[in-house]
Amino acid sequence: MIHLLNGLVLLGVIRRAGVADDIAAVATLLWLVHPVLSESVVYITQRTEMLMGLFFLLMFYCFLRSLDSTGGRLWQLAAVLACGLGMGCKEVMAVAPVLVLAYDYVFVTGSLKRSLRERRALYAGLAATWLMLPLLIGGVSLWAKMGNRAEGLTPWNTRDAVYDARALPAIVCLAVGLMIDYEAWPRVHSVREILPKDC
Repeated sequence: MIHLLNGLVLLGVIRRAGVADDIAAVATLLWLVHPVLSESVVYITQRTEMLMGLFFLLMFYCFLRSLDSTGGRLWQLAAVLACGLGMGCKEVMAVAPVLVLAYDYVFVTGSLKRSLRERRALYAGLAATWLMLPLLIGGVSLWAKMGNRAEGLTPWNTRDAVYDARALPAIVCLAVGLMIDYEAWPRVHSVREILPKDC
């Protein structure tokens, strides 16, 4: 249900951004059925990602509505509220106010000063949502410490720390290897080479 709501709001965002209705519908449909998103739909633990995405899209939609609406202040307030709810879901939402400002600067006003001057209250409200992050992160950290202390765990003997210690060097080696010698990957000369053998 959250994924479908995300798609609906995404459609609204794309349309409000000035894209033709048919292109917006196709883009939204592709996004809804794309296999990359299957993990967030299938695994219940990904619901925080989906909710954060929903509030991000709602924030952006409300911002776009505030640009050409007589009730611009109410839409700006709704954007700040959505941004705050997104911050409560996932820390990645911290980039959202910056993205709204970047969109405003590039596509609406063409001037950073003008964007900040014309929508001072909006950007102050969006920036204020950053204040939630230390409180939320601190609360999660305290909660985790209390639970781990009861089980005799320290930051150094938890399962995640061990996995991270093993995975980090492997990831770095892969990244560096691809930067240095991406030619090592086999070249594909036709579509037939990437299709499953049964096709």
